[in-house]
Amino acid sequence: MNLTSLKFVIRDGVGNLRELGVDSDIARVGSGAHCEIRLPPEQAAPEQLHIEARSGGVFAEVRSLTPATLLNGLPFTQGRLLPESLLQIGNFQVSVVAANLGLERRAKPESEASRSKFVYVLGAVGFPLGFWVLLTTKPQAEASVAAVPPPALFVDEPSTCNESAPGTALSLAEAELSRAESSRERAPFDAERGVNAVALYARAAACFRAAAKPEDAKRATLAADDLKRKMNQGFHLHQVRLDWAQETHHYDEARTEVRLLLSFVGQRGGEYATFLSALDRQIELKNSGNK
Repeated sequence: MNLTSLKFVIRDGVGNLRELGVDSDIARVGSGAHCEIRLPPEQAAPEQLHIEARSGGVFAEVRSLTPATLLNGLPFTQGRLLPESLLQIGNFQVSVVAANLGLERRAKPESEASRSKFVYVLGAVGFPLGFWVLLTTKPQAEASVAAVPPPALFVDEPSTCNESAPGTALSLAEAELSRAESSRERAPFDAERGVNAVALYARAAACFRAAAKPEDAKRATLAADDLKRKMNQGFHLHQVRLDWAQETHHYDEARTEVRLLLSFVGQRGGEYATFLSALDRQIELKNSGNK
């Protein structure tokens, strides 16, 4: 069934609830006039969140880190939203679901569907009680794949420029900088591009230094450091969310986090990528009897 709208439930700092509908599969949340969901400027950035419904569910991406956005009490940057997910922006709590979109691969039994609706309503009313329902829901079997420590996303080693002549070094620096910025723009949708962009910025900085452009080199280095921090933060966040999803027996959410983590490590993940793939398969097998 195709998406027809997004439904938001918003609770302000004094407990007032509002329900708002957006007749689109994309919505922006923030204080700017262009946002479909408007919050006070003292509570949110001009564009705080980008919300999008896709075939795999409803996804959110943070567009501003000030103020911080929390998901169920944990720092949030991007990822899938479940119907019971509760976002916190300033003093406002926001939950969102897609109308007329089958988010599950199979039809739920009536009792399970009713329980999901109940959890969603509790999430709109307040996080503590909704979270209690999540923790007391009857668990499924635990996935039992042996964990492997995640690798470092970045190797701390100096970058060098392949050109020494100032003119050719400058041309290479500008080319690497352009590639880095293009990859950075795609990072929210392909994490591996964000990881690669850090190295591109570092090479651009090295070539700017070879071309005697210290200010340009400094800007490229700052961009690399900033993106490196954000990518490490996102990588750690998805590890935490994977642990949370497994502990609370939300295995559909766990599989989403597995695939997001795989997008960070790409082909360089080694044993960790093998572990994630095995975990994804283990969860699928443990839940196949319910389909």
